[in-house]
Amino acid sequence: MAIREEVKALEEDVKGYRRHLHQYPEIRLEVPMPRDYIVEQLTSFGFEDLDVEFMENAVIDKLRVENSASSIGFRADMDALSVIELNDIDFKSKNEYMHACGHDGHMAALLGLAKVLAKNKEKLSETVTFVFQPAEEGPGGAEILIKNGLFKKYPMRAIFGTHVMGEVDEGVIATRPGPF
Repeated sequence: MAIREEVKALEEDVKGYRRHLHQYPEIRLEVPMPRDYIVEQLTSFGFEDLDVEFMENAVIDKLRVENSASSIGFRADMDALSVIELNDIDFKSKNEYMHACGHDGHMAALLGLAKVLAKNKEKLSETVTFVFQPAEEGPGGAEILIKNGLFKKYPMRAIFGTHVMGEVDEGVIATRPGPF
């Protein structure tokens, strides 16, 4: 398959992940549907050591690279907001909550990255850790992960997350050194 066709297929996959996740939002730590969907997708990509016990409804796994002394991480938030969706779209939320600030897109993008990297694992020079985190909007899921020892159990030299930002032009990535 040519690169352009692979990219188009991946775009369609990510769109499908997002639309599915958009229909079934859940809030705070109570995100079993997104968790189960993420586990199903990661398993289909070949991930085998999914950690769903580390934190309630979180999903963590690695693409291990032999003899890699370091790891980088990628994180996506999973929870929705207590907002009723008024949009009239075919993938409208079926719950009384909504992914009003893009967490469905964050999860979908991280699933897309996991799929691509799993297919190209032999090209990786270091281990990659994937963290799907509940409770970003509520009780501070990142803080809970850290207090539970995320970086002790899963050492990472850096961890990256994304956030959809309407004020940033499409195709532009906004960043700065340090926490953002």
